[in-house]
Amino acid sequence: MVYLNQRQQLILDYLQQKGSLLVREAQERFQIPIATVYRDFNLLAQSGLAHKVRGGLRMPLEGSLPGQSERCTHCGGSVSSRLAFTIQLEKGERLIACCAHCGLLLLRRNPEAASALCADFLHGNMVNVRQATFLMESEVQPCCAPSVLCFANPQDALRFQKGFGGRVGSYQEAQEEVARLMALIKSA
Repeated sequence: MVYLNQRQQLILDYLQQKGSLLVREAQERFQIPIATVYRDFNLLAQSGLAHKVRGGLRMPLEGSLPGQSERCTHCGGSVSSRLAFTIQLEKGERLIACCAHCGLLLLRRNPEAASALCADFLHGNMVNVRQATFLMESEVQPCCAPSVLCFANPQDALRFQKGFGGRVGSYQEAQEEVARLMALIKSA
């Protein structure tokens, strides 16, 4: 059992409400030095109460145990913070996907989602999926096929496309394209 001081408990309570918390947000919200934020975040992550992501923390998958590897709700694959896709449903349930490909398919099956976040492929920051730009079917395939990569900045997606091909699109375009490609694969 991990002992949390009052500040660490406040951070955990806030994280449980919001699902994720960036270092700079914690520093501003709780008025604490950056070194203290990092120590508190490390303690929460090491105790299994949260998962580290680039620039912050996110809540672990509901039902996972400390130290247990999270699994994608869609395909069962391992979830890495670099590609993680999380969906918060209206009823409070949290779904997690190993990549944008699986996350977009989960969102299609769960249109009642209250929010959805995906890790920016280049920087690791969590991005609102509905405001993100996606690169589909590039030569880079870090997870499921067809490859879908999430970017917070459309210019990053276009630059990445120049080097690795693929098609750049919005959330809606990416969701439709993944569904179309999966239907083609199933019919083949």
